[in-house]
Amino acid sequence: MNIIIKISFSLMLFSDAVFGIPSKSASYQKTVDEPYQMIANSYIMMQNNRGISAEYLNKRALEQFVKTGDELGQIEAHIALGTLYKSVVLTYYMKSIEHFKKALKISESINDYGNMSISKFGLANAYNANKQHDKYCKLYEESIKDYYKSKEVNPKQEYDFSRKHQSYENMLIQYKKTYCSNIIPKYDTRPVR
Repeated sequence: MNIIIKISFSLMLFSDAVFGIPSKSASYQKTVDEPYQMIANSYIMMQNNRGISAEYLNKRALEQFVKTGDELGQIEAHIALGTLYKSVVLTYYMKSIEHFKKALKISESINDYGNMSISKFGLANAYNANKQHDKYCKLYEESIKDYYKSKEVNPKQEYDFSRKHQSYENMLIQYKKTYCSNIIPKYDTRPVR
């Protein structure tokens, strides 16, 4: 009797595969193995304090991007790794700095001002968290300038930003104002909210 129940249960579980019907898990796996999806999933892992899993996904995505020569994907993966290593989940500031520098180098090689801004902002935050005060104010300033250049090139480009701020631009200006004693640049006359 027990063997019949076990066989019936097994057939219910694996019936799709037994009858040659693609299982839902196969299509799910294909989506999960897509490198951009891996990066998106890694941010969810970071939010849930699952740093090791996030690191694994980002490294796998980076490997695939390098293999295919996808420079934008490589930038995304380096930014995600830089963010992860700077986070409370995994605090390795030097690794964070290393990955933001790699993202910046690739961004500069393809004149991608949007990703230059993001990379410099992340790098500034990593230097700030690592108490390297001599470096981060300049990077906050450069990040703001690159943001404005990116908006000239592509006015519709969107940016992720902390929901504490109204916009990515506002966040950049606020960080510079908060963490640096310098005056907000002359070219920005809009009030910070």
